[in-house]
Amino acid sequence: MFSEEGGVGQTNLRNVLRAYAMYNPDIGYCQGMGMLAGMMLMHMPPEDTFWLLAATLKDILKDFYTPVLLQLRRDAAVFEALLYKTSKPLARHMDQQDVSPLMYITQWFLTVYTTSLPWETALRVWDMVFCEGVKPLFRIGLAILRVNKDTLLRECPTNAEILSLLLHLPRESLEAEPLIKQSMKVKIRKKDIWKLRDAVARTEIPDRGTISLVKKKKK
Repeated sequence: MFSEEGGVGQTNLRNVLRAYAMYNPDIGYCQGMGMLAGMMLMHMPPEDTFWLLAATLKDILKDFYTPVLLQLRRDAAVFEALLYKTSKPLARHMDQQDVSPLMYITQWFLTVYTTSLPWETALRVWDMVFCEGVKPLFRIGLAILRVNKDTLLRECPTNAEILSLLLHLPRESLEAEPLIKQSMKVKIRKKDIWKLRDAVARTEIPDRGTISLVKKKKK
């Protein structure tokens, strides 16, 4: 749909993104928006895509696409805290290798997993996000780590190997039904996320990177 240079797909995508940049100049265009708009254009006309994109960035993904990616960086701290809560051995292993969530959830969250999951699985995740809000972003991410836990612990002793796996996820572990079922087993509540978000919001975020809410042992 978007492969033809100057074709209808590329033209519609460009028009939607330009229209949004004019509609919200404080944000303008951020890499990752194209994947959202592209996914939407595959299911609805350009004008509907524009309004759905605007509503999504205003509500569900608010402040994710600011020039400093403010909410994304805050949610990296939230994700780390949830990972320590749900899978402490894996969280410690990744921390020991200096792999912070911001290194991999940036790709996952900014595209709502469009570039990371098989098509059918990505569509299911999008359904969940539009039904439940931001919570499925965390549940799916934690589920991905859970189904790859053994590989990460046993076969990925360095940060390069960990990031290679997380940024190029093995497709065999990401089929829609098993992954969604696994995500339902992740015991987090919406109020857990908002409580952590509130804690992060009260803490000064550095110009780059993020913070940690987790008390860690010295390496």
